[in-house]
Amino acid sequence: MSQTRTELTKGVYLNVFDTPKFKNNYLALSFVEPLCCENASKNALLPLILTRGTKSYPTMESMSTALDNLYASTINTRCFRKGEVQFFGFNCGILSNSYATDDCDIFGGTLDILNE
Repeated sequence: MSQTRTELTKGVYLNVFDTPKFKNNYLALSFVEPLCCENASKNALLPLILTRGTKSYPTMESMSTALDNLYASTINTRCFRKGEVQFFGFNCGILSNSYATDDCDIFGGTLDILNE
């Protein structure tokens, strides 16, 4: 297994752990903030609201159908606390493109939905 860490911009890092051992890709997009009572609830609710729909997929049903068409990719939310720091964001489970029978870009399609 190889791993790389790239700083995309100040304070934003991309960590890649590459192994051919699994047929699924796992993507975690995390935001980290100091825990404070003014923002804790907002940070916990924000990912839940963002997964309710997008401009292209305005309902949860249309978003779910789009993810199903991408070989049942998933986008889940997460929020947890560790010490005095709050982590919140998204987890994606994505089948590797090499397993697509129709040359579908599963990873790119899931990232497009997440990006919206």
